[in-house]
Amino acid sequence: MFSALMVTPAKQGGVYEVAVAVAQRLERTGRWRVTIAGQAERLSDRLWPRGLEATSLASAYDAVVYHGRSLALAPRLRHLSRVHVAYWHGTEVGMLRAIFGALPHLRVDDALKAVGITTVDWLGVRRGLACCSASIVVGADVAREVRRLTSAPVLELPNYALVEGGAQGRCSDRSNPGALKLVVVGGIGWRKGVRFLSKALNRARDRVDVTIVGYPDESQKRLANGCTITTLRWVPEEHVTEVLQTQDVFVMCSIYEGMSLSLIRAVELGMPCIVPGVNGVRDLIGPENGWIYRVGDVDGFVNAVATANRRRTELTAMGAAGREELLRKRAVAPTVEHVVEALMSRAQ
Repeated sequence: MFSALMVTPAKQGGVYEVAVAVAQRLERTGRWRVTIAGQAERLSDRLWPRGLEATSLASAYDAVVYHGRSLALAPRLRHLSRVHVAYWHGTEVGMLRAIFGALPHLRVDDALKAVGITTVDWLGVRRGLACCSASIVVGADVAREVRRLTSAPVLELPNYALVEGGAQGRCSDRSNPGALKLVVVGGIGWRKGVRFLSKALNRARDRVDVTIVGYPDESQKRLANGCTITTLRWVPEEHVTEVLQTQDVFVMCSIYEGMSLSLIRAVELGMPCIVPGVNGVRDLIGPENGWIYRVGDVDGFVNAVATANRRRTELTAMGAAGREELLRKRAVAPTVEHVVEALMSRAQ
């Protein structure tokens, strides 16, 4: 039986959900016992995070896995294990790209602020990465940036390899007349591109109804061109699936992503998707089940919506094709548990 400590930068939200998913997959093998240690406050070299449970730090582990910016803690936890692994996903890819100039329209400080860390935290992440014998990354874009930071092995997983079977059931027929129904999951943050969505909808040539899940309040607004925007408060994961099943097309407007859990759920349900060309989307979206537009390209987004509306009778078949392709890829894809155990065997 192996033991692992997973250190996350938060005790809630998407990063924590991913940590839980990884822990569950490892424990299902019957060969792992996993402890998740989260923290509720921002990392800093000057502060020891009180959120890390004292009991988690009193034992030795076969492996310590750091999610994203919690890598800043690695120098202080080196005594817990001989094997330290960085696990990269989520919004950290935006931080990496900003540092290396791949997002030239962003100032570095703005990008760091957008992912909720400070320059001091970033320096800590660099030091923490030096303590790790390998990195596990989700998506080719993240892998490319991490390889610029470390000479240690970088093991890449496809976007769909982490979580599976979370969305059950199928969506309703999408050939019904009326406004095309679009759904966005992820709230109001700058990174999620809500301002871009509002601008694009004002230029839409077709009437569409958009539902955004994740707002602090619920409302409905009608635009001059007849489009409507309905906002819903964040709902539990199981209810997100219920919302998705009532919609025609899943939409993402993010400035950057590491791995979108909601996109994975949408493809699992058999939804066609309109997404920006951010990290990991090409693992899930192709011509058979959606449209990919350039990040920030309003015309590209508007054209994709118009095409989806014109091909209304094909949407159900498109979503089904995407779902079948996802199941096919998963059947042969490397998994988190296989990658972690390969690291363990290499270290022993």
